[in-house]
Amino acid sequence: MKPTYIKIKRSGFKSLILALGLVIGGLVVVLAVLKGIFNIDLAFFRTTLNLKPTTLRLEDIQDLEFLVTAEYFGEVIGTARDYFSRRTIPQAESLLLRLMNSADPEAEKLSAEETEIMNALRGALIKRSNMSSRVINNIYDLKSVLNFARPEFQNDRLSPALKDLVLEMLLAKRDIAYLARGSVQAGYSLKGLAADKYFYCPSTKTLFLNMEVQIFSRQINPWFIYDAAANNYVKGFEIISQTNIDLEDEGIYDFIKNIKEQCQQRLADDAVREGIKAQARESAERTLENTLKMLKSDVRTVRILAAAEFENQKNVCPESGKPVISSR
Repeated sequence: MKPTYIKIKRSGFKSLILALGLVIGGLVVVLAVLKGIFNIDLAFFRTTLNLKPTTLRLEDIQDLEFLVTAEYFGEVIGTARDYFSRRTIPQAESLLLRLMNSADPEAEKLSAEETEIMNALRGALIKRSNMSSRVINNIYDLKSVLNFARPEFQNDRLSPALKDLVLEMLLAKRDIAYLARGSVQAGYSLKGLAADKYFYCPSTKTLFLNMEVQIFSRQINPWFIYDAAANNYVKGFEIISQTNIDLEDEGIYDFIKNIKEQCQQRLADDAVREGIKAQARESAERTLENTLKMLKSDVRTVRILAAAEFENQKNVCPESGKPVISSR
């Protein structure tokens, strides 16, 4: 077989361009064959993206919006006694202080809740006096009630004995105890992260953030929870005991709602005691580290600090002025 030749006429500049094009084209074909046959790594034949580390924008962090990084599951007991102790007794003390300091106590207008508190105080004073006829005969005179209460009201606080009797009077009207099961979620809100709430230390490749962990939700399961260990469903709210609960009583549903809200607060308190905030911080740091690495930033370590330690770290790192996050 005779070799085939391509003849190029010497016709000036155009002929030269054509010749160069053919040579370059042939070279590309040869290199492509070499790569395919011998798997030679040629830079301009790479098929994977080659991303270089770039400056990370502040919005890249803000766009994450919320990080829920810790969750606590538990159960609590909410009782009317605890509710009255936490809420109603302080209200009773504030009411007594107001009436005792009033120029005309009889002219003071009382809400329905305050009227209930005063009636409980009257019953407590009668018991405290060992059913004294003098107290019983004057118990509906407001000025007399204040005079009877004054020895039991020191430093704007009810005495322990009178406080217990007031609680007893309140519980005689309505008493209830709930077992509540639910969860608490904690994490960070990144939407409002400001430029003065972070800095980057290039020498350690550490991003420092000044943020406060937040409790995002404290949810008592309203219906049923599946218990895998027992292989059954358990109630989110369960009545342990109830006495003198009249469903036609005015305000009873608000009262029960308040007990349930108290359960939510106690669940959140338990979660904090068990360390949900520390767990949320540690988990958020790891999550942000992994996220920033995926975004090809220079950051290798993330630390979330309180304000004082955050400012201290700025002084420790002399290069803290170099941003790794930029705003628009």
